[in-house]
Amino acid sequence: MRLTAMGLIGASVPFTRGGSPGKMELLVGDEARIARRHVAAHTLPETLSALRAKVPKSSNNWELLQSSLFAGGLRMCPTSGAPVTDVDSCSSDLKFALYAGLVAISKAVNDKDYERFDDVMAELSTHVRKHVDA
Repeated sequence: MRLTAMGLIGASVPFTRGGSPGKMELLVGDEARIARRHVAAHTLPETLSALRAKVPKSSNNWELLQSSLFAGGLRMCPTSGAPVTDVDSCSSDLKFALYAGLVAISKAVNDKDYERFDDVMAELSTHVRKHVDA
């Protein structure tokens, strides 16, 4: 996006990694390399450490991201490819249940921790049904 905003052209090269189901893209060319170097040069070690931190219990950052992407007309995150949810139309209980569901899925897949998975998914299902029926 930065390249486009600057009026510069970068070629997009689609690729897959490790048998991942989705395709990713890499911008190539001098402008793309310069843009990547700019991002790398301005990424502080503290920022990387924060990104490696444990998943926060608060969903505030997630809600802000989802809300901003949805308001911008995006239904898929341009960086992760994850679906975007219209959190502004959700009750606070549903927002909490959505985030708790994402955390539970992450724990189950990454840590093999299924301790609260079924309970969290059941609660999420209840709130989604209320939202749809409203």
